[in-house]
Amino acid sequence: MTANRPKSVTSSSSASGRSENSAKRGSITPPSGLSRTAAKRHSGYPAARRCPVHDLALSSEGRCLRCGLDHRRTAAALEPLVEPTSRLTKLLAALVLTCLAGAAMVLANNNDDTAPTPRGLAEERVAEPPAPPAVTPDPAIAAAQQAREQQAREAAERAAASAADAARRLHEQVAQARPQVPITLYGTSWCGACRQARNYLLGQGIPFRDLDVESDPVAHAAYLRLNPSRTVPTLDIGGRVLTGFNPGELEHALQQAAASPR
Repeated sequence: MTANRPKSVTSSSSASGRSENSAKRGSITPPSGLSRTAAKRHSGYPAARRCPVHDLALSSEGRCLRCGLDHRRTAAALEPLVEPTSRLTKLLAALVLTCLAGAAMVLANNNDDTAPTPRGLAEERVAEPPAPPAVTPDPAIAAAQQAREQQAREAAERAAASAADAARRLHEQVAQARPQVPITLYGTSWCGACRQARNYLLGQGIPFRDLDVESDPVAHAAYLRLNPSRTVPTLDIGGRVLTGFNPGELEHALQQAAASPR
């Protein structure tokens, strides 16, 4: 009897079974006369209330029936298609834009022909003071100044002439007094320095006394009083004692003895 059951009943029972199974799974079967594209186009739900994957209306909890059946993420937990820009990236972009703007301003200032003015400071231009008027010197004042300068020059010339005349007179007096200075040479016959001193005095025409300390006891005693170190020659030039022979020292002592009053 099972084999003789009509096919229509079997098909209807199978259709009802599929509809029950679909109802159990929670799926929605679109009408037979409309395609999926038409159903999307005629949907009255806004885009925020539709599933971005299946374009189906969301439930009050924000869930898509198709996503729930496929074990996918719900619409509320879907990740955005483009990752949001981080705060650090935004700061770096702002810094780059600021540097580019600053470089553009610097290039613009360098290309400007006018002199740059410091930022925040006002350029102050100080007017140059006028040149003082030319002063015409007074002829009387100029003449008096020239007379004073002439007097100063004449006074300096007179002082120089007077100093030169005094030096000349002193030289003449010294020259006249040189032969009058008493000079005594204490030496020996065998001393070479004594012989040089005698020749110098004779060559300059200066009168002197030549005493031998070895043969003259009186001269020897005077020699010991003047030079206890007993070196020869020993010269007594107007009371100034020189030991040894030096032409410069001899002339200096002779000049001092001739210039000093006796």
